[in-house]
Amino acid sequence: VLKIIFNTNNDAIGVEFWREGNRGFAHGRKRSIISAGINSAKILLLSGIGPFDYLTRLNIPVVFNNPYVGHNLVDHTINTAVFTVNASDIHEVLMEPNALYTGGAFLPAPNAVDKSQRSIQLIGNYSNGALIVLIVSLDPKSRGSVVLQNNDPLKPVLADYNMLDNPEDLELIKSVYKDYIAEIADSFFSIDPSYQLINPSLEIIHDENLLEEYIKDNISVTYHQQSSLRMAPYSIGGVVDNMGRVYGVNNLIVADASITPSTIDGNTQAASYLIGYTIAQQLLSGEQYHIESQYYHKNYYKHHNSHDKYKRPFCNYDKNPKH
Repeated sequence: VLKIIFNTNNDAIGVEFWREGNRGFAHGRKRSIISAGINSAKILLLSGIGPFDYLTRLNIPVVFNNPYVGHNLVDHTINTAVFTVNASDIHEVLMEPNALYTGGAFLPAPNAVDKSQRSIQLIGNYSNGALIVLIVSLDPKSRGSVVLQNNDPLKPVLADYNMLDNPEDLELIKSVYKDYIAEIADSFFSIDPSYQLINPSLEIIHDENLLEEYIKDNISVTYHQQSSLRMAPYSIGGVVDNMGRVYGVNNLIVADASITPSTIDGNTQAASYLIGYTIAQQLLSGEQYHIESQYYHKNYYKHHNSHDKYKRPFCNYDKNPKH
């Protein structure tokens, strides 16, 4: 999909797409629904929904100025701890290759006051002769952004996860190594000395500076991208309303994990199913809700002149604001 097609009333009436070297158009009788994951933000930006100044610089005609499109990106981060193994155990593991993939352990932050809130997932994995414990941070506080390279719709987006920008995220992962991983290493060794933590070593874990450096050098993401088109009232940074309808235009819905209002503290598959199911059920039932966008569509332009409606001073898109 190259972009959404709008009529003069800002009604989404279809999409422009590219297939096998040819440009085409598909028109919808009622609504257009975007379900493109991290590329949902890309489609909105290419369609003219996003920050006015940013879109203008890219020579993309502005349909609606929303400075929050592409912001608030979050993903579960992942680090690892590597252990040696007892070779005699490997045959049993390989006979049941899914034995280490039963969801792992969901745990609270080691220093959490509320132990009922899960913040960490630990998953075991055997690879290349070693046991690897995956450390997944389920509630990172850092926020990133999704932007376009230029106005070429065939170019992939640029995603900046901004990992560890919030100091709380680094402190959490450090505490996991110091408490959970160190305890696991002691338990393994007491059961079978063949199992030893080799990366990071206990020496690194007990050295504050070395541990921070190790975490920063080895962190990645799980590709559970969320919240770049956050569901929230427009006045506090929302892109879609409580039914996934895009603010500022009509008959356009986003139905994927990019609209989550807060971080999903686990795997995103079930939550994504729920988003799609809920929106589908409401579309089928035809139920209507009193939502901010209804008021916004009717009243916004009555109270703002033609200049203000595009250039409200929300934020500078280039400075990666956190919302």
